[in-house]
Amino acid sequence: MNSPKMVAYLLIPVVFAAGAAAALASCTSLNQDTHANCLVLSRDRLIEKGTSGQKRVTTSCGTFAVEDNITSGFNSYDVFMSLEPGHRYDIRTGGYRLGPLSSFPTVIKVTPR
Repeated sequence: MNSPKMVAYLLIPVVFAAGAAAALASCTSLNQDTHANCLVLSRDRLIEKGTSGQKRVTTSCGTFAVEDNITSGFNSYDVFMSLEPGHRYDIRTGGYRLGPLSSFPTVIKVTPR
C-alpha cells in the first residue's frame, strides 16, 4: 500500500498547506497596523544553523520580526539595530501572527518618538 503514487497524493496537501502558511506569514502588504508609542523592551536574534536567523524586537505593543521584505526593503539589520531598548517608537507592521509557525508580524516602518 505504500506505493509512490499514494505517498505523492498524501504529500500534496501537506506541501500546499505549508506553502500557503509561509506565503501568508511573509506577506507584509497584508494586515498592516500601526502601533503607537511602543517601548522597546529587548532585541533578540534567533540563530538557526549557526549563521543566520530571525531578528525579533519585543515591545510594550507586542513582539515583531525585523526581516527584509518587499514592502519595506532590504535593510532589516539597520532597522533592527536602530530599535534601542528603553526608547519609544511608532512601529508599522504587516503580516500575521501564526503561533504554530512561530511567526510574528514584520516591521515595515519605524518612527522614533
